[in-house]
Amino acid sequence: MLKKNDFDDLDVSDDGVGDVLLEGRLYSGIAFERYESGGLLALAGFDQGRKYGVWRKWYPSGKLESERFFNCGNNGPWREWDERGLLRVDDYWECGVLVRRRRYGEGGALVETYDLSPDSTEHKRLLRARTRMTWKVVDIDVETWQFVEHPPGWGLDETAG
Repeated sequence: MLKKNDFDDLDVSDDGVGDVLLEGRLYSGIAFERYESGGLLALAGFDQGRKYGVWRKWYPSGKLESERFFNCGNNGPWREWDERGLLRVDDYWECGVLVRRRRYGEGGALVETYDLSPDSTEHKRLLRARTRMTWKVVDIDVETWQFVEHPPGWGLDETAG
């Protein structure tokens, strides 16, 4: 089982890199924070002091507020919902490159779109990154407190919260 610690137990290095530490050592495991009521406020993964896997945040009502995925930078779906559960932000990142963005206004109307152009410098950067690393989307199973790996593209078309 992975280590699990309250965010209050962790420190951030002061060397400008921003690594997360537990008792002066690079932290690998899961961090969480709870509301005073006991409900989960936030859940995040770390590997060797770096953001890793899913980062989720909940409203006091228990509804999901946001989720972001990390693996060598932004990697996977990044979503935000309002308190009613309506999707407001639906981005998809791969190897730190924004591949797709959808932003929604009040009532769920689409107000902004972006799709990575195959002719862009960012697309060329993404193609180079794909050859240098094997990336995956990493989630956390809150029942077992273990990381769960998903293949590239997981979550790209999922928009439910």
